[in-house]
Amino acid sequence: MKKEPLKQRLLKYLRTNKGFIHSGELERVVMAWGYKAETGGRELRHLAEDGLIQRKENEKGHVLYSAGEPKEIIPYYVDGVLVTTKIIW
Repeated sequence: MKKEPLKQRLLKYLRTNKGFIHSGELERVVMAWGYKAETGGRELRHLAEDGLIQRKENEKGHVLYSAGEPKEIIPYYVDGVLVTTKIIW
């Protein structure tokens, strides 16, 4: 049986656990799944860059992540074909 990609597992975890989650907690979850904390951090950054999750820093400089509902999703079409979307948080 093929293992689910880490990126997908993290996205599911964030969608299941509402609100912003401290990156340290997510690192512990990733390590419990058998991955290195650094690998989890990289995948979280990629998810944020792709617009699938939200990333913010608190006043202490700690990073938090959330997969809350976006304010708006703007589709971009070329010749009637959806090519990408822009997500506004």
